Amino acid sequence: MTEAGIARLTEALDTEQDLIDRGVTLGHARNLHSVIADLAGNPAITLFVEVLTQLDQDMVQQTWASGGQPDEEQHDSAVRSHEAHRAIVEAIVAGDAPLAQHRMRRHLQAIAALLPEDARE
Repeated sequence: MTEAGIARLTEALDTEQDLIDRGVTLGHARNLHSVIADLAGNPAITLFVEVLTQLDQDMVQQTWASGGQPDEEQHDSAVRSHEAHRAIVEAIVAGDAPLAQHRMRRHLQAIAALLPEDARE
């Protein structure tokens, strides 16, 4: 991890926190996932993450936007997501790949749990 990479991750976290503070709970997390994928240096991973974030946008975020989840729950979900992101970034910056992988896996499982029932089948 380079200093420039750490700066990109920190900036993405700061932007995400700013969006949450302003009440933006839809799509707030997309940038951090893209930055992590980009820093991996593998174009296939970057593409895969872009597809997954688009699915999140289409399936989870759209459900929230249409009133499928109350605003307070959206905010709480955004805060939990941000906390997970911060923990993932801490592990990445520390150079602890197994911990970063573990934290990312838990985070993605939490996102999957938000998908509508028919999307999980």
